Amino acid sequence: MEKERSFILELFVWAPIGGIGGGTIGRGFKGEFCRFQMRPGMYEYHTVAANQFIVTIHNSEGKMIYQKVLSPYNTRTVKFPTLSVFNTSEIVLPKAIQTSSGRVSPWKIHLHQCCLDLAKFPTATTPHVDSCIPGAAFIWTIENNSDSLKYVGITMTFKNGTGGKEDKGGGCWSEMFSHDIDGQTVSGVQIHQTVNKMPCTYAVAAKHKEGVKVTHMPQFDPSGKGKELWEDLSKDGELDSPSASSVHKTRTGEQLACAVSVKLSLQGGRTGQAELALVWDMPNIHFSGKSKKYRR
Repeated sequence: MEKERSFILELFVWAPIGGIGGGTIGRGFKGEFCRFQMRPGMYEYHTVAANQFIVTIHNSEGKMIYQKVLSPYNTRTVKFPTLSVFNTSEIVLPKAIQTSSGRVSPWKIHLHQCCLDLAKFPTATTPHVDSCIPGAAFIWTIENNSDSLKYVGITMTFKNGTGGKEDKGGGCWSEMFSHDIDGQTVSGVQIHQTVNKMPCTYAVAAKHKEGVKVTHMPQFDPSGKGKELWEDLSKDGELDSPSASSVHKTRTGEQLACAVSVKLSLQGGRTGQAELALVWDMPNIHFSGKSKKYRR
């Protein structure tokens, strides 16, 4: 293989999120978000520490008994979990599936995550239009194997950009949204930005359902310690969703991240399920030569 710039080839990425021609975001063996391909034809080998999942557990009295970042990835910028997390991945045509699970001891909470790529691999019976959907659903199954009531929250955080220097270029802003589709409600946060001077919007969302409470934090600083987010979740396992979205745009040198949280109330011996999703919209693109613009 001929390479323009030398780099070390590493086998650390499972089947990526995204579809043919729509851009991709890779996920590593340890669940980290890495290897962004938002720029057509260009891969960026950055692991973004701010893109994470957090578990928060409160007992029946409302006291927090456990809160950790669900990532064994070695980084100094996140708080390490003590639970064992393992990942397996399989490609089941026409979809790619990555699963992970971990047990929170001694609280007897078992977590299962299924990362389901929304794009379908093109086959003889699969429409090619479905192979371009840029995004994935994260389906969480939570088992309460204890004898008492537990409140379990799963929070997804995601920042602007792709992990490179351009992330601090400024002009990025976020807003909350809510949509009703066929009687089902989905809400979350959108991050509006540009990637290599191409408009790009990330969206993190959760599905509303009985027994699941969805809350949001439209903006926090991913370069900081995350104290505001961490303490907000530790109080009651929820985020203090503002009544209106912030329209503050980042300045040069600043970055922006958002968070969407789902909280379940589980009696002893019961199992619950919550759904989170990550999608992006990048309708107008160009290659490095910029000789022609294309629509996705």
